[in-house]
Amino acid sequence: MRCVALVLTAVLAAGCGSMQRAGMPETAPRRGNASPRLFDASSVYRSMGALVGGGALPFIASVRYLAGPTPDSTLALFSMSLTNQTLTFQRRGAEFVAEYHVEASFRRDSTSLAAVRQIGSDEQVRVRNFQETLRTDESVIYQQFVMVPPGVYYVMAMVRDRNGPAYARAERADTAPRFAGPAMTEPIAVYTAEGRAERSAVPKLVANPRATLPYGPDSMRFYVERYGAKPGPIVARVVDDADHELWRDSVPLTGGPDVSSATIVVVPANLPVGQAELQTLTVGGGDTTHTRFLVSFSNQWVITNFDEMMSLLRPGLGRLPAARPAGPPPGRLARVLEGHRSGAADSRE
Repeated sequence: MRCVALVLTAVLAAGCGSMQRAGMPETAPRRGNASPRLFDASSVYRSMGALVGGGALPFIASVRYLAGPTPDSTLALFSMSLTNQTLTFQRRGAEFVAEYHVEASFRRDSTSLAAVRQIGSDEQVRVRNFQETLRTDESVIYQQFVMVPPGVYYVMAMVRDRNGPAYARAERADTAPRFAGPAMTEPIAVYTAEGRAERSAVPKLVANPRATLPYGPDSMRFYVERYGAKPGPIVARVVDDADHELWRDSVPLTGGPDVSSATIVVVPANLPVGQAELQTLTVGGGDTTHTRFLVSFSNQWVITNFDEMMSLLRPGLGRLPAARPAGPPPGRLARVLEGHRSGAADSRE
């Protein structure tokens, strides 16, 4: 079994004086649910196929699948998104450090005690100023590849704060497909991706577990692979719930007949706010693969249509928050990927 882990901490430069809670000089204060959740984000993400953990340590996790070295093996990509403000940070010298434990298991059914595959690790988040511990946007991405046999699984995801009592878990049924003969993966939402030359390799990518981007000029990227066919162009199209086409493009695949890949770039500013579906199909026909994603007005509140946006403007609710880029800045990703190649488990600014 091949496992490759990547822990990504997105840290934006921001100056702030040291703040500490009385009686606990070495611990950054815990934040409650200060930001109101006006709309049910959990149901939105579950409808998109995500694992959603609630309570004091909410998370969004996803499992995506690529071909393994043989038809009897499937490469599963497990990824989880967290926010800094839900973790307990402790001051250690010039830094604030949070620690958490992640587990994920693949079982044949919900009652099985033995997992077919299980992953788990203890991780750290390190930031250099207190203000970073208060971030409410997506600031931590955990991901790991694991090889599983094709089949139906009951997937469990769990995260626990190692410096506090916060804990959350989520479960759902899922299917690891069998990639035999010509086939194409479902599009995988990513922040960055590099293709691989053969099925036995692991692609270099940083997943976007939420598959969400605030409305604006920033681009949303999706990674797709095709197997058992010569590289050629594929058609990528975005449709709404009524199957009305909102966007279309032709994207070239690069690689060889064993594995070819492409990164599809979609600009949300060209799309209406709300859920949409990205479909990929080969030129000349063939199976269509698809995935759902979300364009919202804010990365803190899940606002999926015009009526919800207008309800934010009612007296007493204030004004819309300024949209910020969801996820890590590109320069940060490049540094984390470099650390990932050298085997580093923790990265910092």
